[in-house]
Amino acid sequence: MLPRELTGDLIKRLNSVKGQIEGIVNIQFKAADKALQKAHL
Repeated sequence: MLPRELTGDLIKRLNSVKGQIEGIVNIQFKAADKALQKAHL
């Protein structure tokens, strides 16, 4: 078993990385959605 502080730190880091990735994906998705809407007009 890993020490509690170490696992807690790892979980925090993973969550922050996950949040960054989700943010990037959301921005790209919104940009693609706007581009599609412009293409339809």
